[in-house]
Amino acid sequence: MRFLARLLALVTCVLVIGQSMLVWQHTGQKLFTQWPSATLAKMQEKPADDPFAGLGMNDQAGEPTKVDNEFRLGLLPAGTGNNLADSFSVLTLAGPALLLFLLVLVFARTPKSSQ
Repeated sequence: MRFLARLLALVTCVLVIGQSMLVWQHTGQKLFTQWPSATLAKMQEKPADDPFAGLGMNDQAGEPTKVDNEFRLGLLPAGTGNNLADSFSVLTLAGPALLLFLLVLVFARTPKSSQ
């Protein structure tokens, strides 16, 4: 029974860490978690009619830099915020699975034989 508990804990730990690392890799491999912002999305929208178009005021600057406004899972949480989503990261996903595995290893060990 102890072997089965260790095996299940190991498989669970490997699967959770693997899944969180895959999501991290496919969302851009950032250090901190990033959430889309409605404010940034509004700032990026260009008005349909630009009253200053063709005046040459901004011809040298070219296109403005695009701001990354997509979800990115980070290795570390974005920081303390008002909602629980700010603490979402690879660390907070994989940490409990690793802790559970270590606890199972400690408490499901074979007892010492007393002679």
